[in-house]
Amino acid sequence: MSLADTPQGHPRPSSAPGTPSAQTRHDPAFAAQADAGLPRGPRAARDPRDPVDVRDLPESHRRYGCPPAEYVAVLDAALPRLVASGAAGVTGDGAAAVAVAAGVTRQHPLLADPDELYREALRLAFRRIWPRPDEIEVEKLVPADAVRAFVRSSYRRHRRNPVAVQLIIRENLTGDAGVVDRPGVLESSPVVLQIDRVLMRGQDFGAFRPGISAEDLYLVIDSLCTFPAAAGTTFRAHYGTDLWEQHNADGLEHMACDVALAFLTTSMPTTQGSSYTHSSPSRTTPTSVAASLYSSEGRDAEPLRDRPSGSADVHDLPHR
Repeated sequence: MSLADTPQGHPRPSSAPGTPSAQTRHDPAFAAQADAGLPRGPRAARDPRDPVDVRDLPESHRRYGCPPAEYVAVLDAALPRLVASGAAGVTGDGAAAVAVAAGVTRQHPLLADPDELYREALRLAFRRIWPRPDEIEVEKLVPADAVRAFVRSSYRRHRRNPVAVQLIIRENLTGDAGVVDRPGVLESSPVVLQIDRVLMRGQDFGAFRPGISAEDLYLVIDSLCTFPAAAGTTFRAHYGTDLWEQHNADGLEHMACDVALAFLTTSMPTTQGSSYTHSSPSRTTPTSVAASLYSSEGRDAEPLRDRPSGSADVHDLPHR
């Protein structure tokens, strides 16, 4: 039995596609997913048997003064309702249902403000779908293997957390949290700097072609990792291909790795300059990794203002 989509390597009972296992049927988050009117597809949340790793939580989780496991239980119960209805899904009876499913009182700090609960869920969603900086030891892998390791980890995290992916999609469609115009809604994300570490090493070794930025590669990886949660239902309806079946999930994982590497190693000539994409600075993103690191001027630029702490080694790599 493949454990590609199983957190912490715990085996789970198999079942027919679309049929919830006994454990899943008793999962509060699965019940919330069904109550919210979302498809009974992949699991909506982490396995309750798994310990909570605070490294997978946003720093903002500390402001609520509750144990990490309790924080996760509330957010897992709320996520499907937030995807279906936004903050309106966790008001009144919705908030009461979340409290019951999570085993907390209606007065829990996370349930005090529906809009803030939505924003907190969004922060958690981003933390869940991308690898932590300490997950992949980039320096110990050759560039191609480092790319495969990063894409594989990203794909499996997206697959384990489809409702988190759907919440991010909802925010992009509705703008409920106003993340573009409201600094501080989202925490600084190290993912582009992680990609940059891999990319710069490959370019310095001559393994990857120039003219690609970390943001470019992010777009390629995210597009493939997001597709099952974003369009898997209609894809299955049109073409009879269930992307959540294990053999298809494994195939898509391999395809994501191959596409990313092909993008980095193709001999196709490019004319786009230092990057396919270029930054549009805003209040929340005053600068860009692509703009500052991959332009001829950027290599001598001053440090990024939005650079997360502890990432100095990203800029300590030798340049050609």
